[in-house]
Amino acid sequence: MLESSGFFENVEHASFSFESTVSGADFIEAWRSHATLSRQSGSRFDRIISRVAELVGDRQSLVVPYATVLWAARLR
Repeated sequence: MLESSGFFENVEHASFSFESTVSGADFIEAWRSHATLSRQSGSRFDRIISRVAELVGDRQSLVVPYATVLWAARLR
């Protein structure tokens, strides 16, 4: 899409995957502080966070996969 727009040239793409180990409590707190989830879920937010906490259970740590995607292009 960047190339076909005619506005950019030399389009490059890169993606990087990694894992991070976090405590169960930090994982739940990260979801609790997720503003987009809060806005989009409205009155269901607390129920969603409760379900995340149920899924985490009593785990002391979790290995969480992440992906970073990068697009770079020169403006014509």
